[in-house]
Amino acid sequence: DGRGEASEEQNMIVIHVCDENRGINRDFSCRKDVLLSEMAYFRSYLNGSESCDDIDISVHCDIQIFQWLIKYLNEPDAPPPLDTGNVISILISSQFLKMARLVELCLQFVCRNVDDIL
Repeated sequence: DGRGEASEEQNMIVIHVCDENRGINRDFSCRKDVLLSEMAYFRSYLNGSESCDDIDISVHCDIQIFQWLIKYLNEPDAPPPLDTGNVISILISSQFLKMARLVELCLQFVCRNVDDIL
């Protein structure tokens, strides 16, 4: 009946990402409930707000790293792979955004691959 799509669209949060090193701005979308459960950093901004339209979130981050994080959130059954080239940046960003499960995954990856990372 289409109502599911409308309510899902209303529950989407747009995050404006500014990558100052590349001089790029890009918008990413994520469901509000996913942000609240997976990125604890945003809870103080999102919990009191009923309408997603009232929320304006801007983040200063590497676009490629934030894109990886959003893919990780939006596709939990097929998350993007960690590799020795991205794990430290993802670890730092996930720690800042309070993504406890991802921080743990990154730390485990670093422990298993420390020789290749250093």
